[in-house]
Amino acid sequence: MAGPILLTLAVEIALKAWQCRERNGAPDHCHDLLKLFEGLRPETQNQLEKLFPEEPDPLNAHDVWPVGAGMRKTLEYHRDAFGLWRYLHEVDLGARFFTNSLDAALTVIIEAFDPGLVD
Repeated sequence: MAGPILLTLAVEIALKAWQCRERNGAPDHCHDLLKLFEGLRPETQNQLEKLFPEEPDPLNAHDVWPVGAGMRKTLEYHRDAFGLWRYLHEVDLGARFFTNSLDAALTVIIEAFDPGLVD
């Protein structure tokens, strides 16, 4: 169960890093991935949307996520995953987690933040 929690946390941290850089100050204090994304400048949101892959990773074919769903839809679907998956043992939510789409979002956010970080 650590995988979804850590992946969601990594996306949260990456989005907060963008906010800190754009604002030259503190990021939003929340775990909501969509709210953090919407807290970025519109041009940054557009850039990340354009860079998000249209097709899912074929290596994760079991992880069926709508082709062309985009960055915003991915973050909206997983917006509260950190809280849900962190406390999954307390209640059966029937939660689904699309690893490939959130991994693609994280990759795009990091590569766009600093293209020199990823080769």
